[in-house]
Amino acid sequence: MVSYVGVLLSGIAMGIANIIPGISGGTVLVILKVYEKFVTALSSFHLKGKGFIFAPEAWKFLIVLGIGALIGVFGFAPVMAFLLTRFELFTYLFLIGILLSSLLFVLKSLTTTHKAEVLWVGVGILAFSLVFWASSRVAPYAQTGGGNTLRLFLGGLVGAIFMVLPGISGSMMLIVLGLYEDILFAINHHEPLSIVVIGLGVIAGILISAKVIRYCLNRFRNQTYFFVVGLMLASLVPLWKVNSSHTATDIALGFGFLVLGFLLGYPLSKTSPAKQIENTHLTS
Repeated sequence: MVSYVGVLLSGIAMGIANIIPGISGGTVLVILKVYEKFVTALSSFHLKGKGFIFAPEAWKFLIVLGIGALIGVFGFAPVMAFLLTRFELFTYLFLIGILLSSLLFVLKSLTTTHKAEVLWVGVGILAFSLVFWASSRVAPYAQTGGGNTLRLFLGGLVGAIFMVLPGISGSMMLIVLGLYEDILFAINHHEPLSIVVIGLGVIAGILISAKVIRYCLNRFRNQTYFFVVGLMLASLVPLWKVNSSHTATDIALGFGFLVLGFLLGYPLSKTSPAKQIENTHLTS
């Protein structure tokens, strides 16, 4: 019997994690021991007629988890908007520290390695570079007076895809792609149409990624995680905000926050998602 109070609380924790760049919602679900149920539920959908359906138990689980996630996201979004506005340098260096500790989490998921598999790190770096370049071609949402819904849809899509994969933060990817503040702007300004667009992107991302990621982790585990390592390494570059305008004191304090971020994220790296992923049995 599933404890739906526990599922709701897990959803809230996942929502908060997804709004904090560097913290993976998938990682949090692994730690809370509901990741297997999460992936199984997502992967239970199948086409029927002109629509799609989930297994009955999956519907209940996903609705309760989703409600919790919404509570976490809307409750914590104003906090992140404040930190990025008032303490940009310290916040970004803190996030770099968390990202570095998350890298350990991903590396721990690797089993035996072959030299050819390491090449997927380069593929990940190239893929990130292409997506980053493409996202920079589209004007930020706030600068267009709320008219560019493509960025919001893309943000929901990207965030959802990386939410399913433990070890890498969807919100961190949104930041490095320049989409994170667009999402926060729409949420904090309570724009219903924009939130619907984000939601559609999230739904599309989940439906596209759930079975694909599960298949890749089952059949090409090391290649998939090396690809993720490439994404994470490449994402360090746009997160680096130190420049000549910062004083030596600012930089020193910033590096203190980097170390703090690493130390806070390090306990997560001790938990490998490998066992839960291997034991996840999907239904179709």
